[in-house]
Amino acid sequence: MMENEEKKGEKLRTGFTTGSAATAAAVASIHALFRKSTTSSVTIWTPSGSMKVAIASSCYSDEEAQCCVIKDAGDDPDCTHGITIFARAFKSKPHDKDFFKNKIELPLSTLFECYTGEGIGVVTSEGLPVKQGEPAINPIPRRMLKKNIEELIKELSVNSKPLILLSVPEGVEVAKHTLNERLGIKGGISILGTTGVVKPISMEAFTATIDLSLKRAKLLGLKDVVLCFGRSSEEAAMSVFDYPEEAYIMMGDFFKYTLKKAKNMGFNVILAGQLAKMLKVCLDAENTNVKYGVFSPDQVVGLLREVGLEDKDINLLSTAKTARHILEIVEKEKIQGLWEKLVGHVAKMYKIKTFLFSYRGELLAKA
Repeated sequence: MMENEEKKGEKLRTGFTTGSAATAAAVASIHALFRKSTTSSVTIWTPSGSMKVAIASSCYSDEEAQCCVIKDAGDDPDCTHGITIFARAFKSKPHDKDFFKNKIELPLSTLFECYTGEGIGVVTSEGLPVKQGEPAINPIPRRMLKKNIEELIKELSVNSKPLILLSVPEGVEVAKHTLNERLGIKGGISILGTTGVVKPISMEAFTATIDLSLKRAKLLGLKDVVLCFGRSSEEAAMSVFDYPEEAYIMMGDFFKYTLKKAKNMGFNVILAGQLAKMLKVCLDAENTNVKYGVFSPDQVVGLLREVGLEDKDINLLSTAKTARHILEIVEKEKIQGLWEKLVGHVAKMYKIKTFLFSYRGELLAKA
């Protein structure tokens, strides 16, 4: 059972990574094959300590076994939550050559062989933590697989060289909801994790993806990157700019983190966003997520005064409680020049090109 984290008086349930799920499935399959028994859970080593993981199903015969784990991301909004990760264990390398079609070897150990199959991506570009042509299984999950399986093989005094096949049948479809394709990972999801544990709303996971996206853009020789808060602002920016897909960096709410990283890497930075996030940027928010606070009418009034909006227009906008309400008032009252003043303010504050889009994807202003 995973521990809970306290946040704003609510308990948020932690989960486990795809790396932990794959490791637990593999350990359970070796256990079933050589002990000739199934188990409802296994305890594995992770960088965070021992972890007990439930086994969803398990079966075995004389020569092979198969077990699976259902990935549990806890209360984190993770697109891999609920997917099933399978491991098949064989006493030795199968003689059927067809077995190895569409399988990729994962070099881990002299005590066992490991391959990946359906739904686990393959790295096709530089700039990622693993080599081109290898399965998209990151270094820490590799370490977890190696350590846990080797220890079990030694404990069971296995005198053959088992082969383990990992697969995620839902992986191809789930990968469409990730940035894998853009990062140069084809054919499925990545097996990830640095601690073995998924913490709700993990900043570490998101910033790691930002880092990889920027590194990928650098390796491709791109000079400009477009920082986007989400998919809507990204799609709007793509209708304006003619950059390769890798130039668009999905930063979520981590504006300052991404901006600093991009500038340190020497990129020319363009910011593309809609009003709610842009107002947070104008107000110098460290993180633009609503959980870090909403902007108050007083803050908005102060900002409008700072950017030079006329008093009569400020009075009209002072009752607005949300960004959408501001948009409605601007359209209804035909207030002129606000969008240009806002993007000019951001461009001057951060020394970047800035583009503001409506919620319909229309370009409102640029600076």
